[in-house]
Amino acid sequence: MTVFVLNGLTMFILVLTSFWVVLNVLYILFREKFVSKGFKLYYGLLLVYKKEGSSFKSIPVFGKLSYLLIALFAATLMYFYLTLVLNIISRLSGIGGFIKLVVPGVHVKGINLVYFIVSLIIAAIVHELSHAFTARTHNVKIKSIGFAVLPVLALAFVEVDDESFSKLSRKSKSSILSAGPVSNLLLGLLALIISSILIDPYGLVIVETVKGGFAEEIGIKPYDTILAINNQPINISILRSYMSTNEEINLTFSILRGGEVLVINAVKPGNISQLGVYMVSKPRDTMVKLMGLKTSLETLSFINWFHIVNVSLAFINALPLFISDGGRIVYEVLRNKKLATVINISTLILLLTSILSSTIPLS
Repeated sequence: MTVFVLNGLTMFILVLTSFWVVLNVLYILFREKFVSKGFKLYYGLLLVYKKEGSSFKSIPVFGKLSYLLIALFAATLMYFYLTLVLNIISRLSGIGGFIKLVVPGVHVKGINLVYFIVSLIIAAIVHELSHAFTARTHNVKIKSIGFAVLPVLALAFVEVDDESFSKLSRKSKSSILSAGPVSNLLLGLLALIISSILIDPYGLVIVETVKGGFAEEIGIKPYDTILAINNQPINISILRSYMSTNEEINLTFSILRGGEVLVINAVKPGNISQLGVYMVSKPRDTMVKLMGLKTSLETLSFINWFHIVNVSLAFINALPLFISDGGRIVYEVLRNKKLATVINISTLILLLTSILSSTIPLS
């Protein structure tokens, strides 16, 4: 008898495909009920839900935080500008750029693609709701709220009343537009803090070994945890310092495998500079005892992607890039369309230069 074992990504794809097939069948059979509830399905692939926002309530605390939102937005914008400039300088100086373009399906694969999509959905919803709550606090009418769902992507949206928005002061407009990027930045920082709490400062977990690599040769296996080298507690920088040595050296690895600590003695040749593994920082012992090693690693991976997605969304929306929140803030504050356009174009050129400088190989 053949037994088929489905991994997490395969199961996700099967469930997702089944959902869309069932949704299309139900929509064909009960179209009028779907439409009456605010749902519309376009081309069998785009599900849109739209509801009038007249019942959207105001939360006073958002009004009290107006100046804080603007200040945080300004600090975020300055930080991101500084990041772009430093990235270009570091690349030109030969150090190497630290901004990387993440493309789903190319750089994000497997179960990480699921984490990426879920993080993006949550980030988008929080972003739009932050705009909406802040707008209502400043007595701006919400015309509609809703979301649009594609097979592997969902985005939230909020439509405000342009007439009531146009009557607001610069401060109120800036506060409303700042709320979205600031909320994503705070979520990203929260994920970073949680991750730092859950990760042990020492210890590296081997996720995968490179075929024919040094680690495989000396007997290191996937899901081994390297605790120490030569009796020195290990982290990424310490491992690199040992592996980058151009001389032949003796290495003693303390390995945690299946609850037991093993010792692997090896001689690293001078011409080998990499261990030949994919690895991550070790989760805290309490987390591993509670959830198990593999579940702990997957949890930390999701938190990491949640951090990346939220900070990236804050980055793109904070920068003045025409249709972004930052672009609108520049226009509303300056009230000079030509100057705002110059700032938007300059920012776009700076962003593209920073990205391209990180993708072009150094000579």
